[in-house]
Amino acid sequence: MITQRQRLLVLTGCCACLLIGTAVALPAAAADEQTNDAIAPVRENRRSTARIEGDSEQEASVGMACQVRQVVLPGPELEVRSVDPRTTPVIVRIDAVYPHGDSFRYDLTWFGLEPGHHDLSDYLSRKDGSPADELPSIPVTVSSVIQSGDPLPGFYDTRPRVRSGGYQLMFIAGIVVWVAGLIAILCIGRSRRSADVKGTEETPTDRIRQIEELLQRAMSTGFLTATEKAFLDARVVAFWRERRQLNHMTADAALRVLRQDSEASPLLQTLEQWLYRPPSDDREDLNSLLKPLRDAVHAARADTPASPGGTPAASVPSVATEEQV
Repeated sequence: MITQRQRLLVLTGCCACLLIGTAVALPAAAADEQTNDAIAPVRENRRSTARIEGDSEQEASVGMACQVRQVVLPGPELEVRSVDPRTTPVIVRIDAVYPHGDSFRYDLTWFGLEPGHHDLSDYLSRKDGSPADELPSIPVTVSSVIQSGDPLPGFYDTRPRVRSGGYQLMFIAGIVVWVAGLIAILCIGRSRRSADVKGTEETPTDRIRQIEELLQRAMSTGFLTATEKAFLDARVVAFWRERRQLNHMTADAALRVLRQDSEASPLLQTLEQWLYRPPSDDREDLNSLLKPLRDAVHAARADTPASPGGTPAASVPSVATEEQV
């Protein structure tokens, strides 16, 4: 049986998985939507070109790595601007930075991915977040070995492709379905167990009927099995505990009170005398011994309302081997 604590642990784990899946999906979706719109085109109104004091390679074919050494750029220190490598026409890397008065000198490595004229300054930004619009130009030219009429290789295919992925949404949907199914299973199982308990619950009428059946069998046949004797003893004590409203007490305390009861004490002593005395074949003596107890139970049954809905009484336990009383 699943306890309430286990249900809470399962539901807590499911909620944690759902939150983790959401946290994974949101950054991935944001990364997919990132574009290079923040990269400004080559500014036509640049007034100057950056001074390059070292070796520089400003013309290259598509995909070739080139270097620009000791380029002086004014203002605070720069860093590479974040771009999407799948769509950016140029990739820039800063290899080294050197102080140069109020400016800095940089060693850059760049890769051209699309043919045309580009400006490496468009791919740099200030570390302190200040504008970098007045940076001098670092012009480069990227040429293509493949002519315009030649077929493009597969890795450079510009045709629109079907968007792949979507596993984040599938992951979240799967967790939601799993949690909903688990909650449904727990709720249905609990309701069924409650219905089963209600269906098998005994009523006072059922318990009195069981006592009557055992007493009638003992008086008519003269014997009961050991299991039936123990069952009858427990049922009679429970019968009197319920009539005297002693169910809140322990069994020993309730039995001590019943032994002092003017009505219950003689009947309990009579039952104990019959249950634990040596076996006897005197049927009339047995009937006279058990008749007061049967009459008391029969009177109690007449005062007890019938079971609602006609609930069948629980069967009296029996065993294959019987013991002669």
